[in-house]
Amino acid sequence: SNTVTNITGGGNITGITIGSTVNTATSLSISNNIINNLSSTGGSVTGIRSSNPSPVINITNNTINTLSSPGVDAAMNGILITAATAVNISKNKIYDISGNQTATTVNGISITAGTSFNIFNNLVGDLRATAATGLNAISGINANGTSSYNVYYNTVYLDAASTSVTTFGTSCITFSTTIASFNSRNNI
Repeated sequence: SNTVTNITGGGNITGITIGSTVNTATSLSISNNIINNLSSTGGSVTGIRSSNPSPVINITNNTINTLSSPGVDAAMNGILITAATAVNISKNKIYDISGNQTATTVNGISITAGTSFNIFNNLVGDLRATAATGLNAISGINANGTSSYNVYYNTVYLDAASTSVTTFGTSCITFSTTIASFNSRNNI
C-alpha cells in the first residue's frame, strides 16, 4: 500500500500509473492505496490509470479523494482504464472530485477500452463540475468501448449542480452502445 498526497502542478497529474509495457505476462494488483489532494491548474487529474494488457488486473480497496482541476477544461477520473484484458475493480472509495470549467468531465470510474470488467462493491460520490455544460458531464461509472461488463453492488451518489441550467447532465452509470455486454445488478 502507498499514500500519494498533496501534489499540485500545472499539467496532467496521475496518482498511480500502470503503463502498457510493464509486467504484461502476469496478474497485477493495485490495492490498499490512499490517493488524495491532487490538483492541477492546467490539466487532467486521475487517481489510478492503467493501460496494461496483463491477463488479470485487480484494483481493490483504494481510497481516492480530493482531486481537482480549477481553471482549465479537464477530464477528471478517480480510476481510468484505457486498455485491459480482464479487470476487477472492487471495494474502492472514490469521492470529492471536481472541476469548474464548461467542458469539464468528471468520472468516478471510467473505462475506454478492454475485454472484460467486473466492477463491484465500490462507493462513488461527491463528483462536481460546477460550470459544466455537457449533457453527461458527470458519471459515477462510465463504461465505453467494445468490452463486456458486470456491474454489481455499487453505490453511486450524485448531487451535482452546474451554473449551466440548460445542458448540464449527470449519470450514475453510463454505457455506450458499442459494448459487447452489460450486466448491471443491485446497484444503488
